[in-house]
Amino acid sequence: FNPVTVIVTAVLAAIATAYFLSFLFRRMGVSGWKDGVHMGVIIGLFTFIAVYINNLFACNPSEQSLIEGGGTVVLFGLYGALLGGWRRK
Repeated sequence: FNPVTVIVTAVLAAIATAYFLSFLFRRMGVSGWKDGVHMGVIIGLFTFIAVYINNLFACNPSEQSLIEGGGTVVLFGLYGALLGGWRRK
């Protein structure tokens, strides 16, 4: 793959994820960065489970699954903090 294509695709996927979480947070009434982190981590735990199961089927080591899945929990927690704490005028 062309590295530029991979980077552009990753950025577009991150933007789409942020927009979806923003929509979801508005529908759920998330207000404040603490609520955002809480909901982000919960969503991240579900993605962690999906990553872990996929890595089990791929026969990847558990350590790799924990790193990849743990990264999604942290990422969604950060998304939640940013989106939950964002004040619109």
